[in-house]
Amino acid sequence: MQKKIIVWHNWLCDIGGVETFLYNWCVNLRDYYDILVLCTGGDYKQIARLKQYVKLEILEKDKEYNADIVIRNSVWSSKLPENIKAPRIIEMKHANYIYLRDSGRLKDQYIEDDRVTEHLACGEFVAKMYKEYSGKKIPYIKNILAPKKKVEKIYRFLSTSRVYDKDKGWNEILQFCQKMKEAKIKFEFIIFSKLPEMIEQKDIPFKEIHVYEPRLDVLDYVADADYVVLFTKSEGLPYSIQEALQYNTPCIVSDVGGCTELIEDGINGYVVKDMDSFDIEKIKKIPKLKQYKGTTAEEWCEYLGNPEYIKKPLYEYGKVKIIAIDDYFDTQANMQIHRGDVYEVTEDRAEQIIKGDYAKIFMEWYGYYTRRKTKAK
Repeated sequence: MQKKIIVWHNWLCDIGGVETFLYNWCVNLRDYYDILVLCTGGDYKQIARLKQYVKLEILEKDKEYNADIVIRNSVWSSKLPENIKAPRIIEMKHANYIYLRDSGRLKDQYIEDDRVTEHLACGEFVAKMYKEYSGKKIPYIKNILAPKKKVEKIYRFLSTSRVYDKDKGWNEILQFCQKMKEAKIKFEFIIFSKLPEMIEQKDIPFKEIHVYEPRLDVLDYVADADYVVLFTKSEGLPYSIQEALQYNTPCIVSDVGGCTELIEDGINGYVVKDMDSFDIEKIKKIPKLKQYKGTTAEEWCEYLGNPEYIKKPLYEYGKVKIIAIDDYFDTQANMQIHRGDVYEVTEDRAEQIIKGDYAKIFMEWYGYYTRRKTKAK
């Protein structure tokens, strides 16, 4: 006869470390003990995955539950219900009790129960924090992991094309994603562009597509993607593809001259001649690229003729002038700013200050007008 263990978990949240502990613990120990999880309810996904491995019931107030061991995994909201009984009651410790105490959250996060016979921490640090909080030294067993399983590759696609232009492939991207879904291949698709007219993020039929405002600093994303994608009806020599090749990222492109000048099917990417007949399974074989050799300054100098090389200073990238329309203290610059002051900040910082209604982009006529008004006052 197996020992019977009841795990009390008041409410199963949709995500959380305590819920993860409960799942992993049940998966690992289900063959060794007769396990029943008792709760008052919770997220249906958490409940469904637990029910694959152990018994789970919603607590009935008028029913008596007896076991050899009870594990109080849930220590908030309420004490262990009186109708759950066992000679050995173990309370799991998952939290940083000193942080909860000092932040004033302990009373909401922890309710002591005098029926508990043992305390067990999920790690050395938690045991140390509990001792500092309560003065009691308790044992610990580090969090247990679910058995390692085979995982699937998530393919990461990137496009910097102007998909709001009817010739830049928005419909082809949707068709491509549909083929990915039908093939049950997991993916994420990041697009830096404005959306086509009358379409919003909520209207996109695939949750895997994430559209962001256009930006200039995308090379980190280019280098990190599995593929850069460009579906287009008309293209000269696409920069997005050249940049991808520079960072050894293969590409998926339309069958147009500017793209196929750069992409050789199956060598450094794939050419989609027809979306309906395109074998989506091919993308699982990600090509390994050789270093791309781009055009050099010397080639341009040879064309332009008679070059004279003079090393010039670099201008700081991304700086813009703003003019203060109110007094404020700039925390990043660590200086007091007065109405009418003009100074340079990065584009991101300018956007933050302007959103706060402290400044505007500086224009010569506006600055002159504002300075005259300030001087007159």
